[in-house]
Amino acid sequence: MNKSFVNRLTVAALLLTLFAGALTADDFEFSAGRVRSGFAEGREQTVLENGARVENDQILITADRISLSGEGNRYIESSGTVFLRDKEQDVELRAEFLNYDSREDYLILEGSAEFLDESQDILVKATFIERQEGVAVFQIDVQILREDLIARAEYVRFFEEGGKLELSGFPVVNYRGDEYSADIISIYTDSDEIILEGEVQGRISEEDDGASVEERTEGEGTGGDGSRPPQAPPETGGMQ
Repeated sequence: MNKSFVNRLTVAALLLTLFAGALTADDFEFSAGRVRSGFAEGREQTVLENGARVENDQILITADRISLSGEGNRYIESSGTVFLRDKEQDVELRAEFLNYDSREDYLILEGSAEFLDESQDILVKATFIERQEGVAVFQIDVQILREDLIARAEYVRFFEEGGKLELSGFPVVNYRGDEYSADIISIYTDSDEIILEGEVQGRISEEDDGASVEERTEGEGTGGDGSRPPQAPPETGGMQ
């Protein structure tokens, strides 16, 4: 066998061993069709390509390309068809680009991004998603999809533990055929409650007899008399 070829194989095996050891130190496992590593001081980086996969006890990331850098492979950048699963919170995210700081548990997703919270049975689509410590922020062309509910806004914050969605930026909610808009709309997934604040408008459809009832109220953070925020009328069973 050619000596130079054997030497290249030895170097490649050494790089993979060093990289695997670095990942193991932070409890990561990886797989890919191609691995490229650089060990210049201060610019250490490892790039996984062709079916790239990184996983530990908390998260799973797959993408066309994954780059790991920083001390202990702290920073993870992914591109292509990006998928991330948060095993602890039962949350799945998809996007075209992902930046993840594993030490701070802080991530950013861009480009046709999706957030699926299976425990809350809720899907959110947006151009940009930012998530840290149980709070997710969605920006630009945000859509919220849930059984019996569709909502749109330009800016949404989701407090995952309390199941609260806070919509602003021309928010509109369609709930079982009824449509509501306001300056700020809060949706509580646990109690199936909708609270409207600011300049409130609504259109309530009565499907039983085909009639349509339109409501128009204006007030500072409440209904027209300023007494309390209107709520979506509850129905038996609520949103699932």
